[in-house]
Amino acid sequence: LIENSKHFIYIENQYFISVENDICEALFRRISRAIQENQVFRVVVLLPITPCGSWETSSIRYVMKWQYDSISRGGKSILERLEAAFPSVQVYEYITFYSLRNTAWLADRLVIDQIYIHSKLLLVDDRIALIGSANINDRSMNGNRDSEIAVIIEDNDLVESKMNGAFYLAGKFAHTLRVELYREHLGLSAADAAHVIDPVCTHTYVDVWSKRAVLNQRILESVFPDMPSNSLKTIAEVRAVTQQQRGIGMDEQRALSQEHKEVLQQVQGHLVTFPLRFLYDEKLDAGMTINAILPNYVFQ
Repeated sequence: LIENSKHFIYIENQYFISVENDICEALFRRISRAIQENQVFRVVVLLPITPCGSWETSSIRYVMKWQYDSISRGGKSILERLEAAFPSVQVYEYITFYSLRNTAWLADRLVIDQIYIHSKLLLVDDRIALIGSANINDRSMNGNRDSEIAVIIEDNDLVESKMNGAFYLAGKFAHTLRVELYREHLGLSAADAAHVIDPVCTHTYVDVWSKRAVLNQRILESVFPDMPSNSLKTIAEVRAVTQQQRGIGMDEQRALSQEHKEVLQQVQGHLVTFPLRFLYDEKLDAGMTINAILPNYVFQ
C-alpha cells in the first residue's frame, strides 16, 4: 500500500517503531521517489506524545528511544535519512508528525493531557483504508510475535473530490473517514469541511493543518510550559519548569487560570505538533538494570 500510493498517506498509530520491520524503509523509498520525480506527495502521521504512559518512567523512555530512533534521531531515522539524501529539500513538505492534546478544569485548576491515540489506521490516496489491530512496531509487524487482524476497505462507490487542486474520484469510505477525522482534530464545523477536501494541496496541508498544529502547540506551551515540547531537552529542564510552576501561590494561580482560560480559547481542535526534540539531550535508554533483565526487542 505504501509503495503503490500515488498522492497521500495518513497514519494514526499507537507507535512508530521500525527497527527490524520495513515500514520506515517503505516510506523512505516512496518519499524518495516523489522527490526525485518532483511529485506532490504527503505523509501525515499521528502518534501519542509519549507511548504507553508517562515519560518519567524509565521503561517508557526506553520505548521512546526506539521511536525517536525511527523518526528523527540516532543517525538512521527516516527524517535524518531523507535530509541526508536530499539536503536541498524541505522534508516537512513530504512527511510530518503530529499528536493530540486536550485541556480541562480540574479542582479549580487548568490541566492538560494528551489524547492517547490507540487507533491503527492507514489511509491511502483517499481510496483505501486499512484498519486493524497492528501497531507500527516490530512486535506487531515482524509476523512471529503478536497475532494481529486487519481489514482493507477499497470500495467501488466513488465520490467527486480534489487531489492537489485537480478533479479526483475518491473512495467514499476512505475519503469520508479522513475528512471527518480532519474536522475533529482541527475543530472544524461541517460548513468548514471544504477546507480539508483536498489533503495534499498547500491550503490544506500547510495553511489549515500544519499551521493550526503549530499555533495550538505554541498557545498550549505558553499556558503549560512543562508539557513535552521541543524546548525541553533534558529531564532536569522539565523538572525545573515544573518546580517553578508549583511555587506559584494560590491567589496568583487563580488569577493566572482566568487569564489562561482566555488564552486557551484561541486553541482550535486538538491537533499539536509531535515534539521531535523533546528530551533530545537526554540518554533515553532505561539503564543497565532493565537492559540486563529484558532484551531490546521487548521495547520495539
